[in-house]
Amino acid sequence: MFAVSRTRRPQMNKTIWMLWLQGRENAPAVVQRCIHSWEVNNPTWTLKLLTADTVSHYIDVTEFVDLQTQTLQAASLSDIIRIMLLHEYGGVWADATTLCNAPLDDWLPEVSGTGFFAFSLSPFPQGDRPLSSWFLAAEAGNSLVGKWAGRVHAYWQNRESSDDYFWFHHQFYELLEQDALALQAWQKVPRLSAAGPHSVQFNFGGLDQDAESVANQIDWSIPLFKLTHRIEPRHLKAGTILTHVLDRCAPDFSTWPPQTDISAVKVNCASYSLSTMNRGDHVQLIAGQSFMKRAGFVIEDLIDRDDEIGSAPGLSDDAQDVPILINGWHKHNATEWPPNRKLKPVFLGFHIRPHQCPNLLSDEAIEYYKAHEPIGCRDRFTQKLLSDRGVECFVSNCLSLSFSRRLPEPGQQTEIFVVSRDERLLDIVPRHLGPTRFINHYSETTSHEENMAETYELLHMYRQRGKLIITTLLHCALPAIAMGIPVIVLYPNNNEAAHKSDAERFSSLSRMIRVHTFDRVDEIDWRGQVVDTSKQKLELVDAFLNLKKRWNNSANSIGPIAPSSSLPVPHTNVWQERRKATTESLSKFYSDTEKWGHASQYHANWNLRADQASKFLPSGKSVFEIGMGAGAFADLVSDRCDYLGSDLSPLSPDALTLDVDKDEFPDRVFDYVVFLGVFEYLANPLSVSTKIGNSTSNIIASYCCRLRAGDAIHTRRRRGWATDFTEVEFLALFYSQGFTLTDKLEFNSTDDFTQSIFHLQRLSF
Repeated sequence: MFAVSRTRRPQMNKTIWMLWLQGRENAPAVVQRCIHSWEVNNPTWTLKLLTADTVSHYIDVTEFVDLQTQTLQAASLSDIIRIMLLHEYGGVWADATTLCNAPLDDWLPEVSGTGFFAFSLSPFPQGDRPLSSWFLAAEAGNSLVGKWAGRVHAYWQNRESSDDYFWFHHQFYELLEQDALALQAWQKVPRLSAAGPHSVQFNFGGLDQDAESVANQIDWSIPLFKLTHRIEPRHLKAGTILTHVLDRCAPDFSTWPPQTDISAVKVNCASYSLSTMNRGDHVQLIAGQSFMKRAGFVIEDLIDRDDEIGSAPGLSDDAQDVPILINGWHKHNATEWPPNRKLKPVFLGFHIRPHQCPNLLSDEAIEYYKAHEPIGCRDRFTQKLLSDRGVECFVSNCLSLSFSRRLPEPGQQTEIFVVSRDERLLDIVPRHLGPTRFINHYSETTSHEENMAETYELLHMYRQRGKLIITTLLHCALPAIAMGIPVIVLYPNNNEAAHKSDAERFSSLSRMIRVHTFDRVDEIDWRGQVVDTSKQKLELVDAFLNLKKRWNNSANSIGPIAPSSSLPVPHTNVWQERRKATTESLSKFYSDTEKWGHASQYHANWNLRADQASKFLPSGKSVFEIGMGAGAFADLVSDRCDYLGSDLSPLSPDALTLDVDKDEFPDRVFDYVVFLGVFEYLANPLSVSTKIGNSTSNIIASYCCRLRAGDAIHTRRRRGWATDFTEVEFLALFYSQGFTLTDKLEFNSTDDFTQSIFHLQRLSF
């Protein structure tokens, strides 16, 4: 279980800071789901998702760096932004690849009593990165954060770029080394290991593993999971461990619940009468809110489409060019059309019913449309009405088509919903379909707040549980289609005149899916139809991005941001290069195939070392041992693991002959790679450590670490050892590839070295 200690509850700013420089709508699917997980699990917190356009609303990055003269990649810039935000405002920083599994209120107060919290990596001072930086929590002005921010600021003064991939972590490490009060503060922070949050990514053999085989091994008490944005299509297929975790932590519903986002422009929306009982109108508003939010806007106010759009009573006398999104069916109160001249409209998903409101096609109205063209029409009927009158227009489709496609979850999506105003629809549904649930899209209340909440819940239910939707309603069919739910659509069971009107309203829908009639139900395929609307969605987004330019949505975008290739990657940072130079100047390889081909060369106490190391290896894992020697480790684990041994001159006929310095490793990934008493003899430790890192996410290793005091090189050479790492230097070979130290046993020591057995696990930063 994931246990926490209980301390005092701090007064922390309940803001979740996240960053995706390109904007939410441009983020990979897994990142969007991660962001959404923080929304749905933390309704009492405010999520602020920053982009390159909005960072400067809150901090001035130029106080730390000059992006015009200094070279920073996105990762380094993100580190600077997070420490500045936490120092200034406090709250929680969560990387956009962290997936929230439990509400912050359920666990964070219990671990942040000191005013700061981060998940721990290696115990100080054994590892040079004591913490993970993908989740940080702090009170505003926290002393430890302030000192860390000060070191970050100093690090970037008079520096053109960073030559250290983990510079941010190293600044914290050096702070602890040099500041006793900072070290004391860090030691008081409750220890929660970063290994738990990384478990989904690294513990189950890949994100594309079958969920059924490993789901019961996931520790759901872990409050968050650290993922990666480097996701392949196979990882997101139905039934993988990744989709299983995403669906549990972040149901794929981008509008549930509504959240305020960061924006450069505040926008009004006129889409329906505020007292409407028709939930189809609420569906359109929810779609509009989500759509606008993804584009970086906030719906600031709602204007009644029928009774306020002309008079605009909420606008001040000096207001002008107030942005407004106009969508939906405008059908009543001719005195309120055209809209108020203070408004600056974008028409998208606009629908006209001439017989209900002829004034929408008056000469004055036509001139208004021409002044604000092109007009995005909900359907082909409206487009024809306007184009016949010389108005530039296009079919944008309805905003309710912009809901995101759901991910399949057959075990949950099992219900059949019959949605209509007319219960006679139930009479035509075949009994062989099984149980159905009838839903009336008309509310019994005129309360805007109640109807919005109920509509959110309704859409969420369709997405999560719908196996099939049978409906006569446009604004049930369109969101269901957008979500990828199988749909059967019928025209309402009306008279001929009403049917003509319905055909006009359904004029675009009928081009996506067949719309049936009650008198020809024998032609219905009761399995329903899943409609691909990706093209229409893309066109809808492109249309809006073009139209919104009239709102002059300019922002102070930070940059330039260097490409990732401009800064060191983990295995080539300068810290590691310095170790390479030291190693090459001291190392000499003693390759003695004959020596290691005789069992007499193997010491008896190496059996004890193998016994200690075997305790780090769980049963049922695949393991590759480098330098198996006389087979002490193999004897202990081969009957409970998928074991493959290797050596320069193997004593076992089943082992692989391998010169680890020169030869390639087997072409497969192992759960564990083990090497005991090997690294001391290597000529090319850097290249070997890279090969090991490419072969596994778990390492069990021993090494005789050079002590800091005295020069023991001569003694080590007499033993035939070619490498001379301290413990920090040895571990750094693997830290640079994303590994962290999870356990350690001291095996034996002498005056010139300390031999330890290490268990390292790969993490991601």
